[in-house]
Parts: sequence; structure tokens; C-alpha cells
Amino acid sequence: MNAQDAYDALLTWCSEIGGGSIDAFRRACRHVGLSTAPTARVLSALGHVELDWSDGRFAAAPTTLTAVPGLPGRMLLTGARPYGLVAQLQGAVNEADVDADVAREPRHQHGRGPSTMFVDAHPADAAELCRLAGIRYTACAAEQISALLPEITIESATVAHRPDERFPHAPVDPHSFRTHWDRSAQSGPGLWTYRTWGGRRELILDDGEHEPRLVLDADAAPYLMSRPPDSDPIVEYRRVHQLLIVNAAAPLPALHARCATLCSGRVPIRRDVAPDVAYDHYVNVDAQVAERILWTLGATDGQRVG
Repeated sequence: MNAQDAYDALLTWCSEIGGGSIDAFRRACRHVGLSTAPTARVLSALGHVELDWSDGRFAAAPTTLTAVPGLPGRMLLTGARPYGLVAQLQGAVNEADVDADVAREPRHQHGRGPSTMFVDAHPADAAELCRLAGIRYTACAAEQISALLPEITIESATVAHRPDERFPHAPVDPHSFRTHWDRSAQSGPGLWTYRTWGGRRELILDDGEHEPRLVLDADAAPYLMSRPPDSDPIVEYRRVHQLLIVNAAAPLPALHARCATLCSGRVPIRRDVAPDVAYDHYVNVDAQVAERILWTLGATDGQRVG
């Protein structure tokens, strides 16, 4: 089974069973030959599956039709995608007697995520189609999510925490965001990775003056750490091309990634620019959505919004 078929099969499985344990999700990923963590990230970003790692549960999101920003009449299907969904939507089109086209063949994601499904219809007909098909409709999920994005700050994304210095720990490089286990394990200012009980990883921010703080979401850490003034931006927006560019070594936090991904329904395009250096390009990102993403990440200066 190739990667594209594997993603599609896994999404169908998640949609059919509705939800279950993370252990079951791991077994399903192994069965189709996919790695659990990156697969979970992709399914979450596309709005298909919700995962609660702390409680060890996953659930397929409700099937939803939503508009693609800037493309009137192009609707994206997100959430659960069970068997028979295409026929269900086509039946709704026939019953409503409207001019709409339900894509019978999903558009592949080059093996980096489940295929994308679109419905071409007049926005005024979308809500009625969804009612007849028994699915949800939202005018523009990306814009709605952008309004709910949490601001990533020291106060909101960390808690005071004094790590156990007996655990192995090493500094995180502010340029590559990689942990340097070959460097001295003496604590000091910066971002530190600790290996704790059961191999669990903790990320600790230490400014050298105040009590160290535990980062609650590892994806937020690069946006909180102090970096040299001449560092390349982690994330930037090219307004002319509606392109959000993110350092692949510092991926967007989950909700921010979903907001950017649902602007197109496509996984970001990976661009390798040097050995071990790559950037993810999110396409068709509306300027208002992009600026909200940047602002909540603390990246709003002119070099990052251009």
C-alpha cells in the first residue's frame, strides 16, 4: 500500500469507528505503514481527527462543508469521511436540484496526507445541501478558527516548574531548534530539553533570573525562547503570493496549523533549502488569517509580514 492509499484508508477507518483509544490509533497506523505522531499531526491539521494525548483518546470530527477563502463556489469537505459520503452528497444535490458538482475522485496529497475532497456549488446553496446530506456547514472554518487562536505568551503557555537536575538535559539551539546532547549539561539561560520518567520529554525555559518554566505545548517552545537578533524568522507571510512560510523544525502549534491548512485543504509544501533545513509553505492563506496567526505567535514585525 502506498502512502496516499494508507492515509485514505486510515481516515476511512477513523470515520467509520468514530473514535477510540490512542493505542488503537497507533495500531491502525502501523497496520497501514504510517508513523503515529506525524500522521496524527496531518489528520489534525486537516480537521479530520481530534486527538487528546493526555486522556489517550481520538475522535473523528463531524463531517463539515466549508468555503475555501478567496475561491467563491469552492467548498472543502473536512471532518469524518465515511463510506458512502460522495453518494450521500450527490443525492442531496439531486434532491435540491441545484447546480453543484461533487468531486467523485478526491485530489491526492502526494502521499503526505489523505486526499482532498471538494464540492463546487454556489455559496447560497451550500447550507441547504448540507441539511439534505445530514452534514454540517460553516461559512469559512479558517476565518472562524483564526478568531479563536490563543496568544502564545510566557504567561499563557508555561507554568513555573523547577526541573530535576538529575535527569539528562541539554540546550536547544535557537537557530536549528535541535537539542544538543553533545554539549555541557550545566543549566543556564535558554530553552532546555529534559528526559524524564519513561522517556517523557520536558521543555524548560530559563531566563537566568526568574524561576524556570515548563512549556505546556512543545510546539509553542520555539516561539517563546530568546533568539539572537540576527536569527531568521521562524514564520513569515508573503502577502502577494498568500503564502505562509514556517521553519519545518519549528512547526505551528496544532490549532494554528489547522487554521493555515484549512485555507486550502492542502498539506503544506515542504521546501528543502539546505542540508537539514526545510520550510513548510502553506498556500492560499488569507491576509487577515495570516496576520492573526502571526500576531498570536508574537511575530508581527515588518520582516515577517511582507
